[in-house]
Amino acid sequence: QADWWDDELRSVLDRERARSQTGRLNGTLYTEKRLLNIAVTGSKFLDGDEREWSYRRENLKAEDKGSLVEGENSGNFFRIRDITGYLPPWEAFHNEKCGFYQDFYQVRWEYPYSEVDYSSVENGCISQTGATWEPDECL
Repeated sequence: QADWWDDELRSVLDRERARSQTGRLNGTLYTEKRLLNIAVTGSKFLDGDEREWSYRRENLKAEDKGSLVEGENSGNFFRIRDITGYLPPWEAFHNEKCGFYQDFYQVRWEYPYSEVDYSSVENGCISQTGATWEPDECL
């Protein structure tokens, strides 16, 4: 038994199991709730309050999500219409269109790229025209 496993943690686990009809914890629900308020960043990111973050930015404010400006196509940058899917690293590892140790996002590109069938390319989405799987570092 791990030395950090104590009576306090055991009581938290028992309390959470009691809330479930099956007596099991729902890992998917936990992950979805957790990811609603976390953004993946680079090694150094300064937010609007000049607070520095590394790799994960937590407790996003509603106004942060709405303050994004409209993008533009420029050089090697392309506009995104929507993010339509997400795979954490442990799931992306098992997906043939993704890779190792990264968060991957299913990106639906803005017109005219939204009309292209990317299903045959390395990171193309089979189920949606105009979409590819992109690692977090590329967004």
